[in-house]
Amino acid sequence: MYLINEVQIIHSFGEFLEDLEMLTYASYLNELIDIALLEEESNRELFKQIVTAYYLMKNKVGDVEILIRAFEIKLLNFTGYGLNFENCCICGKKINSSNYINLSYGGGVCSECNKQGGIVLTNTAYNVLKILSNFPLEKVHRINVNEDMKKQIYKVLSGFIVENYQKTPKSLDMLNVFKEGNKNE
Repeated sequence: MYLINEVQIIHSFGEFLEDLEMLTYASYLNELIDIALLEEESNRELFKQIVTAYYLMKNKVGDVEILIRAFEIKLLNFTGYGLNFENCCICGKKINSSNYINLSYGGGVCSECNKQGGIVLTNTAYNVLKILSNFPLEKVHRINVNEDMKKQIYKVLSGFIVENYQKTPKSLDMLNVFKEGNKNE
């Protein structure tokens, strides 16, 4: 049993309470941590990544959607479910670019292997995923991606998160409904 005698808040990120979008994204990051880690499991690197993400969100550095996708990739890597972008996940052959991610095997598929049980995406979206997996979170604001590419990346990562953690994060559902409603107006 743990005993805590004193606590001091370093930063509460209270500014998220004034911005529904940022609050929703922060809640989503928390939910990801909750579904990815076991209770009382320690993961210092993941803690550093989420704090970095909070500070970047607080200071509105870069595109928040790309930041969230980069965090999802880091989460998958730090919990042992990282996607393999270097070699074909079926035959093991080195691939530079692909247009298919196999969710069951966790990676890109070369042009010669059977493509089933996964998601088709553009070569550019595949390369963006590959770059995000190797890019430090604090520098992800340098990456600019169009809306179509964001949708493809979201589809791959959300599918892979559900596949591996067996839970669907719900925090972004309402935000997506609001965004779709604003586009239709």
